[in-house]
Amino acid sequence: DKNMRGMQLGMSKEQIIRLLGKYYSLASSYVDSEGKKVEILGYRNTDDEEYKLKLVDGVLIEWDKEKSVIIKQTTTGVHTPVNTPTN
Repeated sequence: DKNMRGMQLGMSKEQIIRLLGKYYSLASSYVDSEGKKVEILGYRNTDDEEYKLKLVDGVLIEWDKEKSVIIKQTTTGVHTPVNTPTN
């Protein structure tokens, strides 16, 4: 995704939203044992890839790309994965 090429560690949440757009999901939010606010944001691109971005106290410290798993129901009623995550 061309917008992801502009991502840099240390970016603020506001900078990320300006770069990628406001269409993100908040996958997780908590306060860690040191009292720091941790947020995991999810962004999905058109290739069914989802990026998970980890922010601590509003600053990007890491991100990962995940391939979505698409489940297809067969005529026998068995659900089979069409593709698998890449990690």
